[in-house]
Amino acid sequence: ITGFNMDNPDEVSVVFLVAIESGTEIRLTDNGWKASGTFRTGEGTDIWTAANDHAAGEEMIITVSGMALSSSGDQILVYQGTEETPLFVAAINDEGEHVWQDDATDASTSALPAGLTNGVSCVALTETDNMVYNRSLISGSKSELQLSVNNYLNWTGSDTQRQILSTAGFTVISGEVQPVRLS
Repeated sequence: ITGFNMDNPDEVSVVFLVAIESGTEIRLTDNGWKASGTFRTGEGTDIWTAANDHAAGEEMIITVSGMALSSSGDQILVYQGTEETPLFVAAINDEGEHVWQDDATDASTSALPAGLTNGVSCVALTETDNMVYNRSLISGSKSELQLSVNNYLNWTGSDTQRQILSTAGFTVISGEVQPVRLS
């Protein structure tokens, strides 16, 4: 996730750090993740389906309609699979002071989703209605880009001004740098 506007109309920008094949489904929900390992109910889920192939680094804006993002704090959880067996790929928590809550006790809170690590594969921000990644790093390996995008210090936003979400894209350098052995 590289940006969101929780002031209507609700929007989310995402970057693909791996290639996405046509027909791939990605689910976005504002149902919080409970400490018991299930979703909180009562909110919504959007299902985005790739109409064509997407290259690693492509960035796009998704206008969400199945969920209503709250300007008083919310979360966006991105996963594949079903509600019963989700495979989380990214998440943002926009409630509180850049922390995940212990449990999803109301519509604005969420525990850290299973399999994600705050600051590595997801980010908790300080509650602000509209925020964007400041694009401090847009070229690097998948892991370098993930660390930069999921660092809360690399986000900026406003409670009163909608943010301009980007579709400029990133450059994903394939492969990790391997150490050179000198003999």
